[in-house]
Amino acid sequence: MILSFSIGPQDFVQKLRDALESDHVSNTLHHWIDLIFGYKQTGSEAEKADNCKHVNVCILLTFCVLNTALKQDF
Repeated sequence: MILSFSIGPQDFVQKLRDALESDHVSNTLHHWIDLIFGYKQTGSEAEKADNCKHVNVCILLTFCVLNTALKQDF
């Protein structure tokens, strides 16, 4: 299934590539890494970051970052 913001598979891949290479992702990727792999995974830092250990948190965070990046002009 191709999302509504693209007109076909190649356009979809290009838009995702553009989003992943965007300034927004570059500027916020370290926050995602801290939540998923770093010191905000457990303990008091996880609580402060509201990092619930839901199974789909990685997918949700990735979607949110990509969705925000796709809304910006490249």
